[in-house]
Amino acid sequence: MSLKRPEDQDIVIVGATGDLARRKLLPALYNLFVADLLPAQGRIIGYARTDWSDDQFREAAAAAVKEFSRTGLDAKAWSAFAQRLTYVSAGAGDLAELKRRCTEPARLVYLAVAPSVFASTAHAMSERGMVHGTRLIVEKPFGRDLDSSRELERTLHDVMRLVTLDVRHEADAAGVVLVGAVIQTVFLQMLDFGSRRHGALLNISQGS
Repeated sequence: MSLKRPEDQDIVIVGATGDLARRKLLPALYNLFVADLLPAQGRIIGYARTDWSDDQFREAAAAAVKEFSRTGLDAKAWSAFAQRLTYVSAGAGDLAELKRRCTEPARLVYLAVAPSVFASTAHAMSERGMVHGTRLIVEKPFGRDLDSSRELERTLHDVMRLVTLDVRHEADAAGVVLVGAVIQTVFLQMLDFGSRRHGALLNISQGS
């Protein structure tokens, strides 16, 4: 089956200076870029508390790609990929600048942060008018147990008006449980899913 490039959209990594972004997310996005499977237009926006500039974020991303990408870093490809990278510091605790950096009406937001801030991040995005056009990926654990999972799901649905693709603690929920999901595949599925649905929440579990 041939794969096609998804529609234009921004990609936002909340928690972009953390280990998940370094080991998995940034290398996966670079690999998709090399394979011509990223949207033709749209920024890759890192958002975290660390006080970095765009150049510092690009330097960290280059180091991550060199160490963890299965394709390695090609100088020409990297030069083009790096132009799409930008970084916003969350030091002020506000998403206004993040919203300003977005260039497309659609965006994929990956919450590579602690589960304890999933809900507050969603509320902040809602307050800044970032609900429409957003698809959201959250990492495990999705709540502490079944009850907290359901409560967090309700909060995200109420705030972001999202459709759940998978819920970690509810095997009967709509969608397929992605145990051992490959980050690159998850990105590609959600980027493409955005062309067909207004909003989606994907909860992934990276098991063995």
